[in-house]
Amino acid sequence: MLNACSADDKYFWTDQKMKPLIVNEEGTFIDGDAHAKVGQYSGFGDIMQKYKGPIKGSIVSTWKVVRLKGGKPDWDKLCGKEPREKNYTSNEITDEYERVKREREENDKITNKVRICVKKHQAINKANEKTHYFYARTTQTHKITYPIKHKRHSHWEAIVYHGRVGDLTDEAIEPEDLANISQFRTHLCTKYGSSVQNVCFDLPGEDKNLYYSIREVKIAKKNPELNGYQPQWESIMDVRISAPTPWTEVEGIEIDKEMYEYLKDECYQERSCHLDDYKGSMTKEQRTYVNKVSWK
Repeated sequence: MLNACSADDKYFWTDQKMKPLIVNEEGTFIDGDAHAKVGQYSGFGDIMQKYKGPIKGSIVSTWKVVRLKGGKPDWDKLCGKEPREKNYTSNEITDEYERVKREREENDKITNKVRICVKKHQAINKANEKTHYFYARTTQTHKITYPIKHKRHSHWEAIVYHGRVGDLTDEAIEPEDLANISQFRTHLCTKYGSSVQNVCFDLPGEDKNLYYSIREVKIAKKNPELNGYQPQWESIMDVRISAPTPWTEVEGIEIDKEMYEYLKDECYQERSCHLDDYKGSMTKEQRTYVNKVSWK
């Protein structure tokens, strides 16, 4: 299995995360969606993408952020709970038909009442939601900085954050940022199936900007204790709890829903994934940005 690997980048690994500011003047972040590409590599689908050569093209993404005053409602508090369906025995159904019938009818009334209430509040919330759409792309002159390539190099991992880099433990924060750690938003987080809660940090950032980092994955060392079996790659810790990695900020811009839907389809179909050929209307600011990040 090791023979399939070499120091020639046989694979590429992409990962994407959403971490906009939890609360701002428009309300609490309640939903989001993102589509990213790192050169010719997609940020969704197969995690390990077959080798196609070094990154060619831009790091680009489109995403949306949905906010609501007060955040997601507690439907049980607003509308009550639907009654749990009781499993009746055949004897009950036969011998106490009228009682079972009344109970079921009463439960149906309560269920319908709860569902009507939920739909009503969902419609109110939908009308009050604030949705923003964003687009970010590296320019053609942007230089991607790779870590030092070691002898046991296997492939690169690119991680893309939308809105800001977040959910980092203090072990994953660079020394220069640790000096200002008191200024970062903190929150409790539980990860990886553990019941232990950690204090996590969100680095400063803006909803409209993209942040990325590239890490190295190495070929695993031989281990005599494994009786000849050898993992293909050396384990790499999740970026949120690993040793610090440098993050590069890519300035983005807010776009409209039509532009977002166009980009979302382009990125999903793994076509161009940019707005260079977009024929719809744009503001002067949007046109200036698209021209600035276009590739020849």
